[in-house]
Amino acid sequence: MAKPARIADPPRADPPRERFIELARTPVRVTLGSFTAEVLGWGFIGTKPWRNWLHSHTYYEICYAYAGRGRFRMLGVDHAVERGQVFVAKPGEEHEIISSRRDPLGIYFWS
Repeated sequence: MAKPARIADPPRADPPRERFIELARTPVRVTLGSFTAEVLGWGFIGTKPWRNWLHSHTYYEICYAYAGRGRFRMLGVDHAVERGQVFVAKPGEEHEIISSRRDPLGIYFWS
């Protein structure tokens, strides 16, 4: 009887960005004069078509587009987003991000 073939583990999609996620467990606090900001969470969304539906937060969300194109819809207004741009959602402002299907958006985000 022949041995069954071993199924190889799937290759990791993007090891450098996955290491970025591992750093998300590190607390980050920045103080500038009398102002202090604490990063609650951070990570990335890879370059495949995606959409995060309309939502809001009790904190600021800062996003940096490292690849592709998409739309950032905030307070009912669409804003085009492309590689190299930063966009911000303020607390309580309803927003969503919609990746292009042809040139998928990749983002880093900080909350």
